[in-house]
Amino acid sequence: MRTEASSVFRDGIDAGAQTVTVSTLITEGLLPSTFANRQGAGGVAVGTSPFGQPYAIRAIRRPGSILTFVVFDSGTVMPGPITRTGYNTTTDSLTTLKGQVSSEISKHYQIPTGIIRQGETTARGGFSGFTINVSAYVGASGVTQPTAIVLKGFPELESDGGDGGG
Repeated sequence: MRTEASSVFRDGIDAGAQTVTVSTLITEGLLPSTFANRQGAGGVAVGTSPFGQPYAIRAIRRPGSILTFVVFDSGTVMPGPITRTGYNTTTDSLTTLKGQVSSEISKHYQIPTGIIRQGETTARGGFSGFTINVSAYVGASGVTQPTAIVLKGFPELESDGGDGGG
């Protein structure tokens, strides 16, 4: 995903988490037009995970104009799609599944990913690769279910030292 030319990321993201929608990123040309389009009860649900959860995107501009953002699934999983994966909706099973999802994203896209355990605000990278507090992005009360998370623009997590993603 590129962010250099996007007005979404050039303008208006200051202190505090700002919500950015999948539709906005598609409009800005940062995601393909078919990204995460899933059939739902009311038609096509844009920005929905294969497990029926909407993707949440939060951005914060840190000191030094470093733009950081996280993408994570939010809401409650749909039992049907989870069962078809061979997992179930228990907390332990979802934690394992979200760890697998995180690992696959990291492997295929070479970007920092992790999981957040239910009720927590700390993202943990695979194999204890890192821990980072993401409460400013996900909220102080933590996530309601185990969650896979993608982190972009965090120099401390970038293997090449990072450019801040902005």
